[in-house]
Amino acid sequence: MFKRAFQAGIVIVAIVMSPTVEAAADAEELAEVVVTGSRIIRNGMDAPTPLNVASAEQLSATSPFSIAEALNQIPVFALSTGPSKGGSTAVAGNFLNLRALGVARTLVLFDGHRVPPVSGGTSSAMAVNVDFFPTPLLERVDTVTGGASAVYGSDAVSGVVNFVLNRKFTGLTVEAEAGETQYGDGFNEKFSVAGGAGFNDDRGHVLLALEYAKSEGAQGTPQTSPTTNATAIRPWMQNYDVVVANPVTGGSPSLVTLGDVRLGTAPLGGVFLGGPLNGVAFNLDGSQRPYNFGSPRSGIWSTGGEGYDIAPINTIITPQTHTSVFSRVSYAITSDITGYVEGHLGTTSSSNPLGTWSTQFFAPAGIPIAVDNAYLPANLRAQMVAAGVTSENFSFNSDRWGGKTDYTMQRFVAGLDGKLPGDWTWSAYVTSGKVRNDIAYPNAPIASSIYYGSDAVVGPNGQIVCRITLTNPNSGCVPLNFFGRPSYNMTQAEQNYLIGTTEFYTEQRLDVAEASISGDLFKLPAGSVSGAIGAGYRRESGISTTDPTSQQYNPYTKILGDWVLFNSNPLAGKYNVKEAFGEIAVPILRDFGVRSLDFNGAVRYTDYSTSGGVTTWKLGLTSELIEGVRFRGAHSRDIRAPNIAEYFAPNFSSYSQIRDPERGNASYVIQAIAGGNQSLLPESSDTTTVGLVFNPHWLGLDGLTSSIDFYKIDITDAIAVLAPQQILDECAAGNTQLCARVTRDPATGLINFVARNQLNLASLNTQGVDVELGYNWNVGGGHLGLRSMATYVQHLITTTPGSAPIDRAGEVGTTNGGVPHWTTLTTAQYDGGPITLQWVQHWTQGGAFDNALRPQRGTGANEISGMFWSDFSVRYMLGSLQFFGTLRNVFNKYPPRMPSGSLYGNGTQTNMLLYDAEGRAFTLGVKFNTK
Repeated sequence: MFKRAFQAGIVIVAIVMSPTVEAAADAEELAEVVVTGSRIIRNGMDAPTPLNVASAEQLSATSPFSIAEALNQIPVFALSTGPSKGGSTAVAGNFLNLRALGVARTLVLFDGHRVPPVSGGTSSAMAVNVDFFPTPLLERVDTVTGGASAVYGSDAVSGVVNFVLNRKFTGLTVEAEAGETQYGDGFNEKFSVAGGAGFNDDRGHVLLALEYAKSEGAQGTPQTSPTTNATAIRPWMQNYDVVVANPVTGGSPSLVTLGDVRLGTAPLGGVFLGGPLNGVAFNLDGSQRPYNFGSPRSGIWSTGGEGYDIAPINTIITPQTHTSVFSRVSYAITSDITGYVEGHLGTTSSSNPLGTWSTQFFAPAGIPIAVDNAYLPANLRAQMVAAGVTSENFSFNSDRWGGKTDYTMQRFVAGLDGKLPGDWTWSAYVTSGKVRNDIAYPNAPIASSIYYGSDAVVGPNGQIVCRITLTNPNSGCVPLNFFGRPSYNMTQAEQNYLIGTTEFYTEQRLDVAEASISGDLFKLPAGSVSGAIGAGYRRESGISTTDPTSQQYNPYTKILGDWVLFNSNPLAGKYNVKEAFGEIAVPILRDFGVRSLDFNGAVRYTDYSTSGGVTTWKLGLTSELIEGVRFRGAHSRDIRAPNIAEYFAPNFSSYSQIRDPERGNASYVIQAIAGGNQSLLPESSDTTTVGLVFNPHWLGLDGLTSSIDFYKIDITDAIAVLAPQQILDECAAGNTQLCARVTRDPATGLINFVARNQLNLASLNTQGVDVELGYNWNVGGGHLGLRSMATYVQHLITTTPGSAPIDRAGEVGTTNGGVPHWTTLTTAQYDGGPITLQWVQHWTQGGAFDNALRPQRGTGANEISGMFWSDFSVRYMLGSLQFFGTLRNVFNKYPPRMPSGSLYGNGTQTNMLLYDAEGRAFTLGVKFNTK
């Protein structure tokens, strides 16, 4: 009762909040800041588009493992990915996602400069890994939640996030911290040191920073052996629920949720499926037993029984290590010209178990075992002979595989900043950088080895051999006995033939040159007209190499790529961009009907070597209607052309559990083939924002700041990859264009694979409202601040050619990129001399599992509950030392459980992109500062 009352009290007092909103920076500070989203507006309150300003101190208040974790607490960020978001993935790094429109549509800058993006290797998503950035030297992070392509170029469809460097940092700061969860996992540690100093009578200034952070991650269970008796240590993970076809033929609804689910047809020792041997299973010593499939059964899933329980093996926190080394030297060449150079090295790496591999991945009906198989027990052969069958299907689960990803970023910047008479300023810079991405999947099975090795016979000399060696003696095939023998129980020769390591790397390069000039053009009665013009050149390229096995024929999928999963083909592509841009700010009225009325406009012409020229623009108005009441509004046309991966990425395979609408929603696992598409067109976006800022000093509420902003983003020709299930569902609904992407086995009717290459969707539309509220006052010799932020997403609609629109707003399931209608964040902070206390209250609304499936499942819009959780931190200053501690998820609230729509993946029993899944966690640290 106390916990609920306390939580409710915090929410009622402050309604909704972010600890990192623009209220954090007062007007005096903003007056000295060049606002992201404009090259000439300097005061954030004068910007026509909403701006969030978060100081580095605020972002570190809750001691996050990385600065991205703090940013992602702000409701405008939705579905960002990173190690703390869990999931069975080997991708390292943190990638920001504004408005849930995708990481590729969020332009991320470091101190106003572009940074080379990371390629996901087996993913076409390309985005900036913010873990590369030197946290100790950051001054603040500016976020514009509206289109800004006219000002900063392509990719700024959902907004811009600019990590601003503290260029004049002076002194030394050293920080160390460590923490873990109450479950004894998730141990993490971080160490950083940064220094800055002037030289030559402060004409020059040097900066240097080093940061190292490591997280050991958290699995559902610490048990690493692939046995069936593992138990998740978090209670909410201990069972596995899956949306499946109704096991009752003709039953209603057509889709139901099964609980306590197992992989019913793939035990570790293996089991025969169908025919006279149906249900004959093997123990790990090779002995036989009748198999309990569990009941009810639907496709590969069953409730209870002996099947493999995959619930405990899912990842809560992906293990990760990241380092960053940054240096900068600036020097006043003359009184009006300053030059600078920057060197930047960043690395992130991740190593993570991905789960077990099974015949379900590549042969959902099982692999064929011939009646003359040399390892087939005599009693089973006799049954097959008696029944007159020559082959039986055999299914098994085997060993765990893993994933390892290493990113290495190198970046160099050189530039000049100068002043001209009449308050004009100019700047010019060049930057060159690259990111290498090395990916490996150890212990990965080879499809042809399973296919040929399992077909073992007795040769002419009495030795057991592969049947293929009878006609091809040089095949190198090693006979494999899968009866009660997972791969980790096989001989070394068998393992060498059966499994290996999938390896490939990609390298992305980015070179930029840009120059601009800005200043006052002339004066009008209401003030000076300011303008900026500039031009730039950008070149991006990407290459990738892969292992030979990925280029071999797969006898199961009948396509290239002989690994069961994670095949990739070589890539090579490049493009260049030439740009010219201009911006103008015009004061229209001063103290004439309104206190002020100002116009801001920007235009940019961009010429892509791959897709031609395009013009983007922005029109904005701001007006202080009366003192403390300010209107702001903007409309912009924004652009995003296909990136290297979307345009040039080779095809690669992955796996996906699907429901097959053409086979009574039978559930099985298929190959999904994804890759680039050189027929892609650029996507364009129209963005409208309208808002009101309310700061009524005349009411005696000097500490009150608030704002409300409406946004609407309409993207046409949106570049996206559809989920395999969405392709199948929309094909079944009559979309013939998507039916062409499904390839079935002509003999069985089962799906061989689904092609899900990049497409230009008809549209992607979202709209909603952002609300901010803050109040500050002096209490008991200290200062109390209440600040809040909420985002309401009214619509998030995807329309695919030939299909009906699907609105993902109010959807919180794990598979389709939906978001809840409401997300809020509330912070109360008390500064009392040497001690600072902070309470953070999170609330993420629940909703539907899948809006598109609600009719088939007979469920409502609010089938999944929301989640409140709280964080508390304390900081104490003792001279130059600051001691701090954080307790996250104070009351150890469990996330809402929800069924899964996939075999493995992010948020299997909950949506880890939306809700806290690690549970109560502790962090302790110390920071030393000297000036």
